[in-house]
Amino acid sequence: MFLYSSSYIVAEVFNSRFCLLVFSFVLRMCLLIFSPNIIRILLGWDGLGVTSYLLVCFYSREKRFNARILTALTNRLGDVAILILIRVIASSGVFNFGLIRRSNFNVGGVVGVLVLLAAITKRAQVPFSA
Repeated sequence: MFLYSSSYIVAEVFNSRFCLLVFSFVLRMCLLIFSPNIIRILLGWDGLGVTSYLLVCFYSREKRFNARILTALTNRLGDVAILILIRVIASSGVFNFGLIRRSNFNVGGVVGVLVLLAAITKRAQVPFSA
């Protein structure tokens, strides 16, 4: 991915900034995926939202303004879902996803809907895509 992005943006003035943004995006995606702790997941989630917004804003042209605003709004909706999810999970006193199944905490439907809503907004699926 880095080779492809660096090869087509080599003529740009700020190509190092773009490559740094792509690297930051991948790093935060890995933090989001591989972390079992919900606090680190929140850090990865927010970092991913910020870097995706900065990548959309990289070419600051007039017609990209709507895409920037839509990206920011859908990320905020997903953030609300993640914060509610963390509140629901933290009410059980467990902060690790691996331990939730072992606890007596049973709100699987609510957790599933919130995770699905957050994932749909982050991935810009059908109702949240431009």
